[in-house]
Amino acid sequence: LTKNEDGTPKYFVSIIEDIASRKQIEEKLNFQLGHDALTLLSSRDITIKTVDTELARAQRYQRPLSVLMIDIDHFKRVNDGYGHQYGDEVLKEIGKVLMASVRACDLAGRYGGEEFLIVLPELSQKDGALLAERILKNVSARKIRLGGKTISVTVSIGVASLSGKHETTDLLIASADEAMYAAKKAGRNKVKLAVG
Repeated sequence: LTKNEDGTPKYFVSIIEDIASRKQIEEKLNFQLGHDALTLLSSRDITIKTVDTELARAQRYQRPLSVLMIDIDHFKRVNDGYGHQYGDEVLKEIGKVLMASVRACDLAGRYGGEEFLIVLPELSQKDGALLAERILKNVSARKIRLGGKTISVTVSIGVASLSGKHETTDLLIASADEAMYAAKKAGRNKVKLAVG
């Protein structure tokens, strides 16, 4: 601000900065920090933190909580037969199916490799198993284009729910993982419930 001799403003100098592009960059970075770059599902860290949060809430208010561990059956065959680029396409398609299959309050995350973890607040093991069966059908019905071919894949799903045995995030996830491996041993493309 520059003033005249009598103290009145002579003129103003102002700087206007357009921060819209900076805001967009910040939003993009925040999204990238919390999401898997390939599938756009929640990252492993965010998924585990969500299990922590929902487990504490469920225990405090004595509410149900379930988690699903999902693994793509024979995924190595896709990578070996078509290449990793097409394996990535399969992962993206499964991510889309999972997002379309869960409720708004659920969280679907990529746990690692071809494994996914879904957090289901307020769902008992029975209701979690019903959702898992729906996911099983939705995945196997999905036609995935790989180059000039169309393929279908299946998944194996383990369902674990909050119980006295599952007092920690690690135990709950480990039980879902164990049930998922039981589904694989039972012939794949199946849902198995954790014991306990």
